[in-house]
Amino acid sequence: MTQSLTVGLVAPIFNNMPVWAAENLGLFAEASLTVTAKVLYGVQNVTSATLDGSVEIGLGTPEGVLSDPDGTLVIVGGNARKLANALIARRGIATIADLRGAVVGVSHATEGTALLVTEMLAAHGLRAGRDYRLEAIGVASAR
Repeated sequence: MTQSLTVGLVAPIFNNMPVWAAENLGLFAEASLTVTAKVLYGVQNVTSATLDGSVEIGLGTPEGVLSDPDGTLVIVGGNARKLANALIARRGIATIADLRGAVVGVSHATEGTALLVTEMLAAHGLRAGRDYRLEAIGVASAR
């Protein structure tokens, strides 16, 4: 008997390779599993869809689970040993201090990269809203 599973994806990005590879290699079919992958464009969208049952599994980032107010979501696995983020700046910005007065683009204003950037820059004495401005510009594929 074939079982169905819907998986929520943050964006059409490299992190989803295990899902796409398993489908392409027929591994889901071998396990009598029909998997539907839905790109939901944002960690919060994946978190919400997992909470409301629109998807059974969400492939996202830890902050989606950590921000779950009721603690009903759990992290069951990962595919990296570290965060896959990097701070990339335009010419003329050589140090973190050079970000003073800058606009820093993040995927979403209250999750994901916004949390990481805020914490990283705070470690260097910079505060969002005071020393730089965060601007939500969309998930990686939209950027």
